[in-house]
Amino acid sequence: MLALLLDRILDAHIRRLPNFCSVLLLIGLLYTFCFFLVLPTYYSGQIERIATEKDNDGSLGQRAVTLDTNFTKMIINELQNTESRKRLVSTLSLYEKIKMNELLQGATFEDRYKMLPGEERTEQWTQHLRALLVNERNKTPQNLLKFVIERQIKGTGNGTVLLVGNSHADVISRELEEEMNGQYNKLQMFTMPGCMPISMPEHFITFDPGHIIPCPFYTRTVKKIVEQAKPDVLFLVFRWYDELLNVQLNENGTKNDEILNAFRHELRHFQKYAKHIFISAPTLQYKHVVAKELAKRLWQHAALGDLHLSRQEHYTANRFSYERLRLLECPKCELFDLADHFCDQKVDKCWAFDEQTQLAYFFDNNHLSYLGRQAIRPYLRTIINKMVVH
Repeated sequence: MLALLLDRILDAHIRRLPNFCSVLLLIGLLYTFCFFLVLPTYYSGQIERIATEKDNDGSLGQRAVTLDTNFTKMIINELQNTESRKRLVSTLSLYEKIKMNELLQGATFEDRYKMLPGEERTEQWTQHLRALLVNERNKTPQNLLKFVIERQIKGTGNGTVLLVGNSHADVISRELEEEMNGQYNKLQMFTMPGCMPISMPEHFITFDPGHIIPCPFYTRTVKKIVEQAKPDVLFLVFRWYDELLNVQLNENGTKNDEILNAFRHELRHFQKYAKHIFISAPTLQYKHVVAKELAKRLWQHAALGDLHLSRQEHYTANRFSYERLRLLECPKCELFDLADHFCDQKVDKCWAFDEQTQLAYFFDNNHLSYLGRQAIRPYLRTIINKMVVH
């Protein structure tokens, strides 16, 4: 039909044809129709891949799978095996890399509110937090409490472990649980997105209008949990409030530094009940939403190098916070610092993505992706080896 129309145009000497514009429009519509007719067929072949899995005899079998969050997690898990990694690095297609980066946030939080085998959902402290809000006649929407995660799991060892904080604690919780491998009597978790587990002066806690989070009530609840649980190991894992990061140390002496004094006050209280405390250093903050930007640049065949963060830039931007951590006067405290794992002093980089697979370690500009969660397992093991659990 297209050939017939073109022939008609030529026979009519093109411009002399009265309905020339109509014919061109028809040609355009037909081309568009053909394009969208072929496109699904093309991508139906792209979204299925031959994935590998071990058969009973240890050999690699093959099966077709859909490129979704489950596939993304499966491939990332395979990448943790040295032999599988060698194979996948050379066989992952550009389309798969793009699509997997787009799926990383979903893969990261897919199991966020699920109870895995052995885990138990608890409501004691969520109810305590709810009661505080009601008693204070706080205007915070009650449905925010649905984002609180409170659970526990029994182990076969001794002692108790308590993990509190915001979404950053939530993100590492399953890997921490798995790497500890039951070396505790009980592991408890109580997290709330957006809230540090350490009480800060309220003028350092600001949120966008209409986005109110009951952080002062959360920190009061955390204190109660620590007092009751008396954990052998306390993890305080969180992103620092942005308002804290650029505040200079008080020039009149550390005794007058409001932020440092708030940290010291809280940690003195926690040390009465916990034997060992891990506290978050400032979070790595990248300049882009890493996974999304990485997917876009891969599609555009654009440069990727500036997605990484300068190590020196990270420490310079957070120098006052690191200085405060150095001055904590907390003998039971150790830093939980992801910069120790993702930053390389020799090349002055904090890696945003795995350069071999071109998959993102961070799904936004500061939260670990599912790949990042797996990548920090060696770091978590070093932390666990330092833990004092009796």
